[in-house]
Order: sequence, then C-alpha cells, then structure tokens
Amino acid sequence: MPGEISNSTHPMIYRTYTPQPPLAAFVDVFGLYEGYNPPHAKERRLPDGSMEPVINLREDMFRIYNRQNHNQYHSYRGCMISGTQSEFIVIDTACQSSIMGIAFSGLNPGAYLAQRGEHPNHVSLPDEGLFLQYASS
Repeated sequence: MPGEISNSTHPMIYRTYTPQPPLAAFVDVFGLYEGYNPPHAKERRLPDGSMEPVINLREDMFRIYNRQNHNQYHSYRGCMISGTQSEFIVIDTACQSSIMGIAFSGLNPGAYLAQRGEHPNHVSLPDEGLFLQYASS
C-alpha cells in the first residue's frame, strides 16, 4: 500500500508496486522506502523467513552489525541479497534512507545459492556476480 509516513522531523515515503503478468509470475511486489531517517543510528530487524535483494539507492553500502558487539560490522556494497535469518539482525539506519526491495514469487535466489553449496545470511551482489549467474542458469 503506497503511503507517506511523516512527523515534524522525519518524513518518509513508502511505495509498493505489484506487477502485472507476465512479471507477476516471478515477482510479488517491489517496495521503495525514501527519506527514512530515524533519530537512532541502529535498529534491530526481526526474521521474517524471506530472502530478497535489497538495493541501496543513496549510497553504495549496507552495514550489518554483530549482535553482541555493535562496534563490529560487515559492509556490503549497494545491492545485496538479504538471506533468511533465525535471529534478529542489527542494521545501520543511515544506510536505509533510500532503498528498494523485491519480493519474489516462485523464484528463489536461495535455491541457486544452495546449489553452489552456499548458505549465506547476506551476499553482496556486485562482489559475487550472483545476479548475472542466477539469471543465466
């Protein structure tokens, strides 16, 4: 559902797009967050069982922090596949100010990664070239 969430200090736009056939056979929804600038630097995201690409439209980085030590983090370049999680993750909210995500239907990037013997929680697509390899398989 498209919308705009705002208060006096932190306006945010949230848009979704549900594609029509034939793309609807592969993609449930595209989502866009723009202007997400909360007053806190980090936040926890709960697991939801999904695996989807997330594209940072503002900068070329995502940071995911160690759950126990928030001074340690892994950096992922601009577009990544966020894998299925069994526990919460800690993310840098500055990297979330303008992002796009894709929720697939019937197409599972996790199946491709499992074929390669990989079971990552997060993978940076530019580093692995996974998008091109997955699309050609």
